[in-house]
Amino acid sequence: MRRILILLSVSLFSVGAALAQSLNVHEGQVTYSYPYDETTTMTYGTNTLTINGEEFELANITSITGSSEQLSPAQVYVNYDGTTATIVMSGDLRGRVTAQISGANVSLTDVAVAEEGELAEVTYHLSGASSDGSFLHTGSYKCAVSLEGVSLQSSACPMQIDNGKRIDIIVAEGTQNTFCDGGNNMRKSAFWVKGHAEFSGAGVLNITGTQRHAYSSNEYTQLKKSFTGTINILGAASDGMHVDQYYEQRNGKVTFANIAGDNIDVACTTDAQDEFNGQVIISGGVLNCVANGDDAKCIKSEASMAITGGDLSLRCTGDGSKGLSVAGDLLVEQDVEAASNVRPRIYMLATGDEYVNPADASDTSKCRGIKVKGSFTFNGGTIERDPSSTIKSSKIISVDGDYIYKAATYSNCSFPK
Repeated sequence: MRRILILLSVSLFSVGAALAQSLNVHEGQVTYSYPYDETTTMTYGTNTLTINGEEFELANITSITGSSEQLSPAQVYVNYDGTTATIVMSGDLRGRVTAQISGANVSLTDVAVAEEGELAEVTYHLSGASSDGSFLHTGSYKCAVSLEGVSLQSSACPMQIDNGKRIDIIVAEGTQNTFCDGGNNMRKSAFWVKGHAEFSGAGVLNITGTQRHAYSSNEYTQLKKSFTGTINILGAASDGMHVDQYYEQRNGKVTFANIAGDNIDVACTTDAQDEFNGQVIISGGVLNCVANGDDAKCIKSEASMAITGGDLSLRCTGDGSKGLSVAGDLLVEQDVEAASNVRPRIYMLATGDEYVNPADASDTSKCRGIKVKGSFTFNGGTIERDPSSTIKSSKIISVDGDYIYKAATYSNCSFPK
């Protein structure tokens, strides 16, 4: 009976083929979409239907329909609707990308590997909302994840990208995208990326990490020049953004609120040969940071830090808090060779008291706007101390190594001693 119904569906589709652009094969909540001109010949077995060499079990097909829309190759669309989710993917991905759905928890696995040569990069488009939903991508081939108005709250981790390759994260223009985790989250963060995360787009991304970090990546995170949107870290039980290897911001706006730990914490990887290992690199964009926890930092690097553009607002209100905490050398200069040629600006408000470690009274830390353990070179831009800072102008910048002043502007603060 099922085979007869499917044959009837295909026959009806053929009658309207002049209007249809694609044939959609539905297996429950997952749909495979094929261009109509690629499905003019289909092979039936006793219990199977074969399209473009991919075999479907007739028992698993719930329906076959025609559509006036045609998907481009290597595209996956995931839509969340409360307690459920649906997936539509281009037919060329059948056999390459496998899908599992449990309620509104979506898991997609790409079995392609880099050794197979140049393949089409899959783009995953996410939309809709769920108060108990999640997205998990697993693979070892570069891909893109496009956030197109998606809101996910989960008792575990709502966003997991388990892939060691380059991941384009597109925050679609005009969209609001929100992720918040819950008490069962065993990951480092609510938005977790294993791989090289590169952000672009012009939308808004809101992240809250109730258990640990809000955002984390185990390799570099880069906000590209083409990123003109906003990332709001709305809360974190630990760090707002915890990044291994390096953090680079070329554009866009990032804001932090309600952060118990550091706003941005960049750590070295275990491979000392990794590029820019442990570094912070800022050449543009806006950063609004607030370090209100004890011994917390607005921006912390385990190695050097270079600021050649951008507007940084560093508010240090916690005891022993720091605006910039640099384990290596700090360079602040205007990049005259850059097309934008924007002078960096660093604004500091420092009102925290001295922090005393309750486990060791000899372990203390003073509040500072900038703390550099290596050397500090200042060669362009402005460093401005808010007049209401309780840390005086002669103490708000602390440098353990050499201080090299070339050409720059101080406002309401003096050269570090």
